[in-house]
Amino acid sequence: MIRVSLLCEDRTGGGLAEVLQRAANAARSTAGKPPIAFGPAGTLLNNHELIRRCRAYDLLRFRTSPAADHVYYVVDAKRLWDLKFLQLTAPAPGESPLDFLRRAEEAACRAMIREARSDRGEEEWLTIATGFHPHVLLWERESLIVAVSDAVNLGPPDDADKVRNADAWVGQRFRQHRNAKYVKGRDGILLLREIAASAELRDRILHANASVRAIVDSMAAI
Repeated sequence: MIRVSLLCEDRTGGGLAEVLQRAANAARSTAGKPPIAFGPAGTLLNNHELIRRCRAYDLLRFRTSPAADHVYYVVDAKRLWDLKFLQLTAPAPGESPLDFLRRAEEAACRAMIREARSDRGEEEWLTIATGFHPHVLLWERESLIVAVSDAVNLGPPDDADKVRNADAWVGQRFRQHRNAKYVKGRDGILLLREIAASAELRDRILHANASVRAIVDSMAAI
C-alpha cells in the first residue's frame, strides 16, 4: 500500500485536501490501481509557512510511523509573488493564467526543493527526491468552487483560471444567491466536501483547472 502525506495552504481546514484525495483515488480505481492511504491532511495558514515546512520532508518520509512513501506540498498561486525570496513577479498585463502558473511553479518548486534538500549533496538528495512532490494551485481553494458554482447554489460558474480572487468571488455570490456572508472556515469546507463527494463535480474541476489536474495525475501515477 502506498502512503501519502498531503500538506496544503488551506484555511478551509481540509476541504481542498479532501477533493484531491477523492479525485486521486477515483483515478487510480479507473486505472486498476489500489487506493492511496492518505495520512491526516496537513493544513497550513499561508504559503510562507508551507514552503518552510518542506524542511520536515525527511521527517515525514523516514521518521514518523507509519512513514509516508510520498509527500505532496500544495501552495496557492494567489499572492505568491508577495514572498520576496521567490523572486517571482506578479502576473503581467495580458499574461495568461497558465503562463503565470508555469513561472510560479518554477519559482515555488525551486524554493521548496531547496528547503527539503537542506544541506544534502546531490547524490544523497537524489536517493530520496522521488517522494517529494511540490505543486502550485491556481489560484486558491475557492477556485474549485468557482468552476462548479451552479451545482452548489451560487449561480453560473466562471472561468476559474481568470478569477484571481476566488475568495472574494465566492463571497459576492454568497451575498447574491444565499443572502449570507461567506465564512471560509465553515462554508468553504462544507462546499468542498460536497464537491469531493460528487464524481461529476470532481471531473468538472479536473477539466477546468490544469493545476488540480496535475496534482491528481501525479498521485494517480505513483
